[in-house]
Amino acid sequence: MTFTGILVALALGVSFVGPQKLAELVSEVGAFDPRVLLVVDFWALFLVLSLGDIPAPDLIQRVYASRDDRTAKLSSILAGISYYAAGVVSILVGVMMRYLEPGLPDPNLAYPAMITTFLPTGLAGLTLAGLMAAVMSNADSMLLAPSIVLVRNVVGEALRRELSEAELLRGSRYAVIALGGPSHSCSLSQGRRALLADPSLRRALREPLRASNPRPLLG
Repeated sequence: MTFTGILVALALGVSFVGPQKLAELVSEVGAFDPRVLLVVDFWALFLVLSLGDIPAPDLIQRVYASRDDRTAKLSSILAGISYYAAGVVSILVGVMMRYLEPGLPDPNLAYPAMITTFLPTGLAGLTLAGLMAAVMSNADSMLLAPSIVLVRNVVGEALRRELSEAELLRGSRYAVIALGGPSHSCSLSQGRRALLADPSLRRALREPLRASNPRPLLG
């Protein structure tokens, strides 16, 4: 759902900017600077987003849902490849918004700003609702995946036996509660990083309501 929304934003931006202008904007971004490899922040992000993403919920779910080892490997590889497509499309949306809205105060607002500014009210609300649905889907994945890992790999290994389906289900329910409580407390303690405090999501919730009021004419 998130990727579909990003594709909508890409098609919308290209319709306003044009393919030729988009190519010019991409060329203006500049080539990769190898000196960035020396930056500590880069290596920190690399460790977190590459090695640290190995047990990511979206990958773990595909592994546990696979019928055999070959399917697990193939689905993980395909999921990893899809990340590149999503990343490239997201970058293009950001590049176009730098041109369409040069005074955008926060880069995090690029995606919701494109949707709420250039789409009709109804379609904008539908697209942003899909974004929120994807956020909620990711949230439950973040709870379900570690719960299953905790019960199957930690509790099961501690008991030294194969847990039944009923035991896995019951244990995962308890694990969701045990992990969800602290996670909720941590998210609320982060201020701006909390879900509803994020500027892009806050705008996504607010703009469809504001769009129902006619904007004053300029000029």
